[in-house]
Amino acid sequence: MERQTSRRQEVLALDIGGTKLAAGLVDAAGTLRERRVTATERTAGADAVLSCALALLEEIQAGRPDGDEGPEALGVSTNGLTREGGVELAPAVAGWGSLRIPAELRRRFPHLSATIVNDVKAAAAAER
Repeated sequence: MERQTSRRQEVLALDIGGTKLAAGLVDAAGTLRERRVTATERTAGADAVLSCALALLEEIQAGRPDGDEGPEALGVSTNGLTREGGVELAPAVAGWGSLRIPAELRRRFPHLSATIVNDVKAAAAAER
């Protein structure tokens, strides 16, 4: 007998912007199932902004029912060009260039594969 799963082909999404942080849960049809938004406190520094953004995702995850396997993946858009060792061309938040975003995503969401894209490229893909 095949094991039943509660995975619903959902994806966590995170947009780290210069004025707001937005996190959501999107299903396979592209329907936004849940959303959290807060202001980007740029003066708090890069570490605090990233921590706040990831906390929005954790809030969404914490609201999942017991036994629900949750989303399949995590998609992140942010300014600059994210690399393992830091973020290039990211002047919006002081210190953003020194963040190791991929490592932090793996640490906080080890069960999810994550994709990080430049926010301009993400917007262009969405328009397409």
